[in-house]
Amino acid sequence: MTMFSGSDDTTWLESYDEVCDAFAHPGLLQASYDSAKRTIFADVLVTLDGPEHVQRRRAELALVRPSMVALFEVKLVPDAARRLLTDFARPGEADLVEILRIVTTEMAADLIGLDDCKTVERLDRLERLTRKLHEEATMDWSLRDRDEIMRGAEAAREQYRNEFLQPSIDRRKAALAASAASTASATGDADKDKPLDLLSLLIRHRDLGDMNEAKMLRESIHFLLATGGTSANAVVHAFDDYWTWLADHPEDAARMRDPAFLQRCVHETLRLRPPTGFQRRTAGADCTLKSGRVLRAGERIGLNLITSSRDPKVYGPDADQYLPDRVVPRHVPRFGLAFGLGPHICLGKRMSTGAVDPADGAGVLVALFEVLLDLHCCPHPTRCPVEQPGTMRHQFRTYMVKFDKGSAATPAVHRPLPPVLHVEAG
Repeated sequence: MTMFSGSDDTTWLESYDEVCDAFAHPGLLQASYDSAKRTIFADVLVTLDGPEHVQRRRAELALVRPSMVALFEVKLVPDAARRLLTDFARPGEADLVEILRIVTTEMAADLIGLDDCKTVERLDRLERLTRKLHEEATMDWSLRDRDEIMRGAEAAREQYRNEFLQPSIDRRKAALAASAASTASATGDADKDKPLDLLSLLIRHRDLGDMNEAKMLRESIHFLLATGGTSANAVVHAFDDYWTWLADHPEDAARMRDPAFLQRCVHETLRLRPPTGFQRRTAGADCTLKSGRVLRAGERIGLNLITSSRDPKVYGPDADQYLPDRVVPRHVPRFGLAFGLGPHICLGKRMSTGAVDPADGAGVLVALFEVLLDLHCCPHPTRCPVEQPGTMRHQFRTYMVKFDKGSAATPAVHRPLPPVLHVEAG
């Protein structure tokens, strides 16, 4: 069992029930990005609380309304994946981490409204800037030097603004001015079935906390990080778990074209390897959780999404194991607490995970997975994955794959799941 000693006096919650209660408790305020909220994540959806958060979230829910989810799930993401991955597949092998980052960066650009992001060269440039920005947003969990992270991110932020964001904002402002005769709002009946992007929404909703271009910059970065790299990492982990499972259960190869089975595989990966393993809250006032735990005003609370999503009282005595056909209690998410809960639950949860009935849509992660399988993508037989150093978040640095129609591939190494990470304040 791996233990981690924290550097502060945070009170860590590890059970499913207590973490769920903390997520939903109105007296616990968002504190997951304490360093970033003073810079890159200042006044963005994920760091806001109270009425301003409610107002911003209500407006941005238009980005994940059913018609938008269907557009990304059925057309935009599969089409982009086929176009880009077909090119990457031609040499016969590639790094899955790199190519999926390119694909999901286009998905993020479409959602935000960043123009001219369709070529590999342009997407690669945006993705490289995204990595630098991600380091600043998550530096509370990084083992690297903070000053070095900040310097790199500051330069990346200005390059992103000048090369991608500002031209896209200017085009949208000009287009809206040209069509000023139309007074329908971004979420009005006249626009309810039209594609929408974040920048257009923020330009139209000028009442969102005195929205300006500086706030648009930060909000767009938030969406870029939440949509792009996070989705790529999730699919790489799901791919790894899926093929490791098939090595021991070859009979399930017959189910590889079943969206319901693939959705179960993705959900089980998300439960065991949540994109964000830890979150923090601060008690705004004295409060008591349903468990009887008393939290004092100002107390820092840590939410361990890894242990809570593997709680044996909820997910069974084999909760640490990868079991795609796991049976869970009613109203318990198969993907654990990977997307949070309560007022700060991830805005893109439905788009990522799909509908409860996969016949109504299995989610964009499954859509990406299906394209990989269509291209006969499988783990490289000799080149093992390499894990990313310098972070407490489990990620792959490289994951080599082959595109081989005639192969019956198995992973280069059968890797067990990482142990549960318990956190001790110290």
